[in-house]
Amino acid sequence: MNSQVNSPLAESALSITPSLSEWVRATANADPPIIDPLPKTRTRSLPPPPTMKDVRYVRREVTRLVNDMPGIRTELGETRTLLEHATSMLRNVSEDFKEMSKVQQVLEWDLVEKYKRDRRLWDGTHLMPDEDFASWDLFLGQLRAEVEEERREDENQELENRDGGDDVE
Repeated sequence: MNSQVNSPLAESALSITPSLSEWVRATANADPPIIDPLPKTRTRSLPPPPTMKDVRYVRREVTRLVNDMPGIRTELGETRTLLEHATSMLRNVSEDFKEMSKVQQVLEWDLVEKYKRDRRLWDGTHLMPDEDFASWDLFLGQLRAEVEEERREDENQELENRDGGDDVE
């Protein structure tokens, strides 16, 4: 299909553009570009030498550290003393704590056990008149019986549930 080009701009573009066969001939003998597989490492350059301003700054800081040394040593000595005192207090307190815990155990075994066994020592029923004490004691006996009955029922229910799950037919 030949088409006629009427525009002078289109004619000039076609005359400049090489044909496909010309392009193939031109690129057939061309060398491919060389691509280096590993990037070249940069050599490290040394940092610039310090300026007089840098030297003055470093000398000022070193002087400050030297001048602060006695203060730092004094603070370290105070801190060491404080730490030693806290350690000795901890040892003393731990010994006191052990002694107090032993005293607490002895007191609990000797005194509180009696209160745990004898209800009248802590509920005040020994101070009641005899009639009130009898009705109160009857009420507590009934209450204990009810609680004991509920506990037995719960245990029986639990055993039935446990036994009922084991039956295999």
